[in-house]
Amino acid sequence: MDDVRALLAQAGLNLLDGSFAIVGLPLEEMSSLVHNTRSLTGVFALTVDQWEITLVINEKAWEAMASSFQQARVQHGYRVVTLDVVLEWSVVGFLAAVCGALAQRRIPVGVVSAYSRDHLLVRQEHLPKALETIRALMRKADEADRAT
Repeated sequence: MDDVRALLAQAGLNLLDGSFAIVGLPLEEMSSLVHNTRSLTGVFALTVDQWEITLVINEKAWEAMASSFQQARVQHGYRVVTLDVVLEWSVVGFLAAVCGALAQRRIPVGVVSAYSRDHLLVRQEHLPKALETIRALMRKADEADRAT
């Protein structure tokens, strides 16, 4: 837990500009997506699993291409919050601490984990409360880290 506390104390928060959509596409749309490289403009994250394609994409970029993807399922109005601290893959509990604090305040959140950082997907209406919660968690960790 000391590692998590130290990482929380070191972490910064970055908020990406703009609003993002979370888009679910059927796997058969992959060739359309890949062959039209213009469609990848504005993509923050692209995940392909055995069931579907998921995009986290800037809302304006999605609006420009949405008509090409009739089977899309879309959630609008998300912001991307980066937990700006480099995390090794051996770290245990960092994301659990952040998501647990958000859960206690009943703030829904999605997560995109990149190689070295985690990114939270938070609806715009929950953003102020989410940022306040994460900052409080980081302050508490910083105070505890300084006390040791």
